[in-house]
Amino acid sequence: AHHTGSTAMPKLAVRTEKRIAKFGPEMIPFVFEEMVECDSETAIYFGQTLARNGVDGLEYIITRLGDYKNREHDLINLILAISYFKIPEATKVIPVILNMAPQSNHQVTSMALYVVGRLVQTHQPSAFSAGLRSEMFNAVFRFLSDAQGLVRKNAARTLGKMLRKGLLTAEHEKKAYNAFMAITGRDEQHNW
Repeated sequence: AHHTGSTAMPKLAVRTEKRIAKFGPEMIPFVFEEMVECDSETAIYFGQTLARNGVDGLEYIITRLGDYKNREHDLINLILAISYFKIPEATKVIPVILNMAPQSNHQVTSMALYVVGRLVQTHQPSAFSAGLRSEMFNAVFRFLSDAQGLVRKNAARTLGKMLRKGLLTAEHEKKAYNAFMAITGRDEQHNW
C-alpha cells in the first residue's frame, strides 16, 4: 500500500500540467516563473507544461533565456525544459543551447549537452540541416576533453546519439571513432 502514493503523485502532476496547458498561452508567464523558482524535480513538470503550449512556450523560453545566463540553477531548469518540446522548431534552438554550454559551472554545460542529445533522440534526422549537424558535432566534440567527467560523459553520449540517428558525415564518424578509441585506450597513435 505504501507504493500507491508514490505512483499517484506523478499521475496527478501530469493531469495538472495538462489542465494548466489548456488555459493557453496566457498561462505561460506564470508557469515560466514557477519553473524558474522551484527545485529541479518540480521544474520538470513545469517544463512539460510549457512544452504542451508548443511554439508559444518555446518562444517564451528563448526570449527569457538571456535573463538567466548568470543564474546557473535557473538556467539548468530552462535548458532542460527545452528538451520536452517535440515540435520541429525545438531543433532550431540548439545553437542557442550550445552557446550556453561553455559555462564556468560544469552542471550547466553538462545539461546543455544532455538536452542536445535529447533533442537528437526525439526528432527526425530531417529536422537537422547539414549546417546544424556540423555545428553540433564541432561544439559537442570539443567537450570530449573537458576536465569534468560529467561533461565528457554527456558529450560522448550526445555524439553517440547523433551517430545512431545518422547525423554525422563520414569525416565526423571517423573523427569520433578515433576519439573514442583514444579515450578507451585502444589507439596507440593518439590521433584525435
